[in-house]
Amino acid sequence: MACSSGKTIAQWACSVESFSSEYNSEGWSADQILGPPKVYPEYGDLHGAWASEECNLREFIEISFERSVVPSEIKIYETYNAGGISRILARDPTNQWIVLYTAPRLECIKQSRIFCPTITGCNFSTRNLRIEIDCSFSCDWVEIDAVQLIGSLTGKGLPVSSKRKDSPKLSLWVEEVTNYSTQYNNSGWSARSVIGEPKVYPRYGDIHGSWATKVTDAHQFIEVKFHEKLILQEINIYETYHAGGVKRVLAKDPAGKWLKLYETNQVQNIAKSRIFSPTFTPPKFPVDELRIDLDCTKCGSWVEIDAVNIVGQAAISLTPLSSSFLQLVNNRMFSDVEIIIDGVSFYAHKGILVARSTFFKSIFVDGNVPASAQQQQKVPSSQPLQSPAQAEDGPPSYDSLFGPPPTSQKTPTAPPKEQLYGEDSGARDIAPVQAETKTTLPVFSSGAACAA
Repeated sequence: MACSSGKTIAQWACSVESFSSEYNSEGWSADQILGPPKVYPEYGDLHGAWASEECNLREFIEISFERSVVPSEIKIYETYNAGGISRILARDPTNQWIVLYTAPRLECIKQSRIFCPTITGCNFSTRNLRIEIDCSFSCDWVEIDAVQLIGSLTGKGLPVSSKRKDSPKLSLWVEEVTNYSTQYNNSGWSARSVIGEPKVYPRYGDIHGSWATKVTDAHQFIEVKFHEKLILQEINIYETYHAGGVKRVLAKDPAGKWLKLYETNQVQNIAKSRIFSPTFTPPKFPVDELRIDLDCTKCGSWVEIDAVNIVGQAAISLTPLSSSFLQLVNNRMFSDVEIIIDGVSFYAHKGILVARSTFFKSIFVDGNVPASAQQQQKVPSSQPLQSPAQAEDGPPSYDSLFGPPPTSQKTPTAPPKEQLYGEDSGARDIAPVQAETKTTLPVFSSGAACAA
């Protein structure tokens, strides 16, 4: 939940990503840290705050918030043995934890308080915090009731606008279930129940409309497909019964292999519905298939999922270059150099050869023709090219447009005057016009020869 004021918003933790331990799965579970305070301003070892399993160790909890902000203030509601917070960290855009606060000393304060440390070093936008506590100082549990993050949606150093206009975000629901481990039945709790928008959420309970497994072990899964591929930015899983059982989320890559996006070995048993939005590093490929792995052993019962939603940008469809390059590669009509190897002609472009090869640069730019590359006065015969009728959807051949290539650079013999003007034309004294010299393509000969 987030409350906004201008460009600054205040929000409570909405999801637990990871934690070191929890006292139990109910009154002092890690999930108790979510939402606004339930214990504060009361003080004591009370139900409703997160407590670690042991009371003499260093512990941690990682939480996420609904929206990314540049943090300006963090408020931590401590309700038992306050003063045990040793460090606070934030996850940066490269998925690294950056230290915002380190306690100069630990305390043991026998009253509840709202701890607002001075934070430094956070000039980036984040929605993930890690809080580390040290219970060894108090030799007792350090309990946290709630965490509030306050920050700006656009901060110093972050662009408010950009000339580059990104494609709009798309939000897609599951269109198809491609595989699953088990399902409770074929109707009310089938695997197909995850298709489309939520039908149960925000209700909580063992309710028709969500997928429930038939087996309640640690090896349940479902594989789903969406209408189109997205450059993935968010994954939202609607859990409506025994939330917290998602242990792994994977995406299928272009090679058909599953790439792990999220994993935890600390599954939870949360007795309320929630939208679980795991933190992950966006894959470098567009995604339209996900696999969600469940561990039902924490709750000892069914973990039920109502719907799955992905958010991202549409994958850009680029026009293939192959159709254009067909006219540039080994095409006699559109080339400006011919390479002959063992009597077989290959047509190319000087500009491309020069850019890709120092050997051809020395020939075409520097004029250093090696001895093995001899200039030919004749264009040797090559394998016949397909005619337009034979080459489907291809450009017309050189021969079809201009006739066969010349066999020599020798100037053709001028026709006799009688052939041009006739015997009695009265133009015997007029010299005939010479035909223009035809040009030839530059060629390579011998083993691999070239001509500019």
